[in-house]
Amino acid sequence: MSLYHKNRNRRQAAANILFTIAVNGFLPYFAYSWLKHEIPSLTALLIATLLPMIEHVVIFVKRRTLDAFGILMLGTFMLGVSLSIAGGDEKLVLLRESFVTSAVGGVFLLSLLFRRPLIYHLAKRFMAGKSAAALEERWAVPYIRFVFRLMTAVWGVLLLAESIIRVMLVYRLSTEQFLAVSPVLFYGVIGAAIVWTVGYRRHALRKFRQRS
Repeated sequence: MSLYHKNRNRRQAAANILFTIAVNGFLPYFAYSWLKHEIPSLTALLIATLLPMIEHVVIFVKRRTLDAFGILMLGTFMLGVSLSIAGGDEKLVLLRESFVTSAVGGVFLLSLLFRRPLIYHLAKRFMAGKSAAALEERWAVPYIRFVFRLMTAVWGVLLLAESIIRVMLVYRLSTEQFLAVSPVLFYGVIGAAIVWTVGYRRHALRKFRQRS
């Protein structure tokens, strides 16, 4: 790949990240802050939390398909709306993302009970044929199995911890404060998990080559 294409891909990735942060972080906060003075607070919150779906609409228009994450977000939004209508509580709307994070974290940890943990399947899914076959062969090595299980456990614990902190913040902060802090918390935890995973993968790969 040429340097031009690499730089273009990096710029595109950076633009996508900034767009995601703006739509999921700043837009709901400012929308709620403005709408709550014009319409009932609960209605304003429902509209504000629906706005992040714009990103998935854009993806659908470009690709003509809704990815799994988009379907998941739509499902959690509908769950939040159902709960808020039933209970009339803004807190239930804010908690909907915690339902998703805790469920995903639980799936990571639950997969440790199976022969191959979730991180292994995620890694193999994005590999080409030869790389996937090589990974299958390496799975026979005890150290490789330890590496994948540790990464799976770390992701599961971090996601569950994020959901617990989010629940605590929902009941300690105002709605505006939570909408401002929540994206920072989520992307901070995900970013930390990614950085750790990349660093640990490199460390594990060096150690594996030394043992071979």
